[in-house]
Amino acid sequence: MPLYSYRCAKCGHEFEKLVSLNAKPPVCPKCDSQEVNKQPVGFAIMSGSQNSTEKSSCSSSGGKFT
Repeated sequence: MPLYSYRCAKCGHEFEKLVSLNAKPPVCPKCDSQEVNKQPVGFAIMSGSQNSTEKSSCSSSGGKFT
C-alpha cells in the first residue's frame, strides 16, 4: 500500500496514511471531517547499491569518476 499525505479542508490538519488504491479517502484524525485533499509528494528512486570498494575509489579520486 502506498503512503499518502493529506490536508484537511476543514481544520487544516496535515497527516499521512497508508491507503490501498481502491479505498475511499480517509477522514481527518483531528476533526473527523471527510473533506481531505491528497497532497503532492516527492519521491526518490534508488537503483542498485554500492559496496565499500566503489565508495572508497570514488572518495580517493576527490569525488570525480575515473
